[in-house]
Amino acid sequence: MESLSKQELISTITKQADQIKRYEGRLRDVVAAYKGLIKEKEALEISLKALNKTETPVEGEENRDDSVAALMLSLSTLTAEKSRMEEAFQADKKLTRDKYENQIAAMREETKTLVQQHFAEINNLKAKVAYEIQEREKERADHQAMMKELHLKLNSERKTKERLEDKVVHSSEAQVSQTELEKRVRDLSSSLSAAQRRLQRAEARTVETPALLVRLQHKLALLEQSHALAIREEQIKAKRAEESARKVCARQEERVALLESKLAELSETVGRYDLRRRHDLQLIQQLKDSLNGRLMDKITANNDYEDAAEAQQKSETDNEKLADSEYLQTLIDKIHILKKELIAENDKLGSPIDISSVFKVQGYENIHLKCREEYESLKLEYEMYKQQTKVREVGDNVESDVGDLKSEIAVLIEKVETYKMMLEEERQDKLDTLKLYEEKMKNEQDYHSEVVSELKTRVQSLEKQVHTQRERYAALLDEADNYIRARNDRRASADENNYKDGMLTDVSAPPHMLHYAHELARKDLDISQLRKEKHIMEGQFRDCQRDATIEKERFKEVIRTLKEEIDRLRRIQSREGANLEYLKNVVMAYLMSTDYAGRKHMLNAIAAVLHFTANEKNQVLTNL
Repeated sequence: MESLSKQELISTITKQADQIKRYEGRLRDVVAAYKGLIKEKEALEISLKALNKTETPVEGEENRDDSVAALMLSLSTLTAEKSRMEEAFQADKKLTRDKYENQIAAMREETKTLVQQHFAEINNLKAKVAYEIQEREKERADHQAMMKELHLKLNSERKTKERLEDKVVHSSEAQVSQTELEKRVRDLSSSLSAAQRRLQRAEARTVETPALLVRLQHKLALLEQSHALAIREEQIKAKRAEESARKVCARQEERVALLESKLAELSETVGRYDLRRRHDLQLIQQLKDSLNGRLMDKITANNDYEDAAEAQQKSETDNEKLADSEYLQTLIDKIHILKKELIAENDKLGSPIDISSVFKVQGYENIHLKCREEYESLKLEYEMYKQQTKVREVGDNVESDVGDLKSEIAVLIEKVETYKMMLEEERQDKLDTLKLYEEKMKNEQDYHSEVVSELKTRVQSLEKQVHTQRERYAALLDEADNYIRARNDRRASADENNYKDGMLTDVSAPPHMLHYAHELARKDLDISQLRKEKHIMEGQFRDCQRDATIEKERFKEVIRTLKEEIDRLRRIQSREGANLEYLKNVVMAYLMSTDYAGRKHMLNAIAAVLHFTANEKNQVLTNL
């Protein structure tokens, strides 16, 4: 707070110092002006005294020179003050002009910088708006693609649902028709039994009337025939319904059997792969065991060879020296001692000799070389076996993959055909919409041209009316000016003539004045009427301009929307063609690739283009 108060005090002190300086300058100017006024006052008083001095004719000539000198002095002081004031005024004027010019230049620079900043901001905003428009276009294209995919899925789901509903309806209709047939058969059988009973009763009652019995028998036969035909028709319908239901069941069973066969094939392939993997693991284990056995055999053979050599040396030493095993140990100890002494003496020499050949034992140099050679040969055999097994696995995988690829190719070809058909349909729709928009744009252009021509004709007619009104107003003004000029001429001639002529002109003046007053009133009315008409026409002209601008803006907006729609349709067509081309290239690369990583990468690209779901992608990857 103390720092803030100090700063405020310093700012107030500086402001007061500036005000004091301004007041001092103003005070100096006021003092100088006051002094000049005093001088002017003194000079004027002197000149006034010299002018108001009453002198006699004798003293006038004597003091005239003094008064003239005083007047000249006062005149010189006044001219000096005037020149000083003019100089001060010019200096102030120059200062103010420089000040205002500097301010104007600074304001111009500020306006330039502001305009540049505004232009930069406008360009940035335009760039942002263009980027946002592109982003929105991309999002809209993605959404449209998603909507197309969803529509396709919805149509497929709807078709499957309709097929299932038709199957259910057919099966239910078959069941209902079968139950109805059974019910009708029962009704007919009951009616037939009732008719037979009635017939028996009638036969019992009317034994004496064989004609009626014949008619009844005939009617009964007809009824039996009709019932038999109806029963046969219903049986045929029931058989057809049963056959359709049986076919549906057979198709479903075939589909289930196909799925079971596919599942069995998959399980068999999995079993074969499992057996092959186990067999390979067993072979690898056998090879490892054989390799380890060979290495152990080599190591044992080397140890046996070393033991035999040592035994031979021992026997020789025993035969030659006739010593026991202790002699060999003592000999080895002596050899170690001599070895150490030899190394020490060799180190003491100035130029030591190579004693490595002394410590080498004959017969033991090539043992490790043979082991290495055998190890390398076994390693080569193992690598060759690995390559052979890998080639077999690759061949089996290639055969299995070829079938999968053929099925996938067929599916992809069907999808490509469907996409081509959809593309052609959509292209035709877009062309139709494009033609419709072009017709609309042409109609709008024609309507706009008609409106513009009508407005131009209205503007021309209004301009003609304004021109005629101006000419009429100018003629009235010329007539009034001529009348005033003639009246002034008559008045001047009346002043020059005598009183009688003046009286006559005065007697004849009132009719002219009355006519002039009437003309002025009529002129005022015409002017007011013309002004009203002018205001009305200007209002109509502004309304026409506003309507024209509105129509122009609307037409521009329609043209802009139509152009955007045309560009969007072109982009959609180019994008769909690019997508099909990209899909073709990806499918070709997938079919040409042989390694798992490349096929997986191509499969990801295909899934991205065709918008596979996660489950579909996982299924394909598991089958891959």
